[in-house]
Amino acid sequence: MPPSTRFDLPHGPQFLPYLGAAVRRRREALGLTQEQLAERADLDRMQVGRIERGVTNPTSKGLVPLAIGLGTHPDVLLREARVALARANPWYVEAVARGSVRE
Repeated sequence: MPPSTRFDLPHGPQFLPYLGAAVRRRREALGLTQEQLAERADLDRMQVGRIERGVTNPTSKGLVPLAIGLGTHPDVLLREARVALARANPWYVEAVARGSVRE
């Protein structure tokens, strides 16, 4: 696993790739290119690509226009990513249940 940041989970798959996948699925379902989504969201196309690859964490300031460009709400994208992460990372579900990232 690459070096952790304060936003990384200590075990298992991370959240950002699932958020990126949710953005990509929505964009493709709408038949949009990354360039078209970037224009709709007033973001740089490179930023859209980094978000979709799970390389960068969109700020709340960037997530809102991104969701608007996709014709949805940020919570829809976040919920889809959360459900996928919970399926892929049993540690995450256990950590939520105990209310701590520490084991």
